[in-house]
Amino acid sequence: AALVLVPYYNKPTQKVLEAHFQAVADASPIPIFLYNVPGRTSISLSAPTVGELAKNAKIVGIKEASGNLAVLSEMRIAVANAAPSKKFLFLSGDDLTFWPFLTTGGDGVISVASNVMPAEMIQLFEFFKKENLAEGLSLHEKLFSFFNALFIEANPVPVKAVLAWQGFMNSKCRLPLFDLQSSNAQILKRIFEAVK
Repeated sequence: AALVLVPYYNKPTQKVLEAHFQAVADASPIPIFLYNVPGRTSISLSAPTVGELAKNAKIVGIKEASGNLAVLSEMRIAVANAAPSKKFLFLSGDDLTFWPFLTTGGDGVISVASNVMPAEMIQLFEFFKKENLAEGLSLHEKLFSFFNALFIEANPVPVKAVLAWQGFMNSKCRLPLFDLQSSNAQILKRIFEAVK
C-alpha cells in the first residue's frame, strides 16, 4: 500500500482534501493509507472527511498521528456510519499514544521506536491482544520517556543516532536536518540505556 500524506503548505479545505485523496486512490494501482499528521502539515483530516474517503475501495486505512485520542474515536464513528461493512484500519503514528490508541479501538502502529526496539513494541501489542492490560500499561510507562526522547530533535535525527550507537548505520543527516546535538545525545543515550 502507499502511505499518502495530507498535503502541506497549501492548507486545503476538507472538500479539497477529499477530492485530492479520491484522485490519488482512483489513479493508484495499489491500496492507499491516509496519513494524518497535523504537526507536520498544519492541517488535519476531519472525521467526516475520513468517513467519506473510507467509501473508496482503494482507501483501506489511516495512519493517525495527531496524538489526540478523541480524533481516533471521532474517525472510527464516522467510518462506521459512512462505510459500515468495510474493514478500515486505524494505525497510530504516535508512539507516545500507541498503548491508549489500541485501547480506544486502534489496530496497530507505524512506529519510530520500532526501528530501535522492535521486540518491545511487538510485546506491547501482544499484551493488548492477550488482554494483559496491567502488563501492557506497565511496559508502556517504562518506555514512555524513551518514546518522548526520540523527538528531542526532529525525526529521524534521534532514531538515527540510536541506530548508529547500535552499529546499524551512521547517524549523518542531510540538510535541512543536522546531526544530533551533543547535549541532546547525552540525554537520549541515558534514557535509552535505562529502558533497554
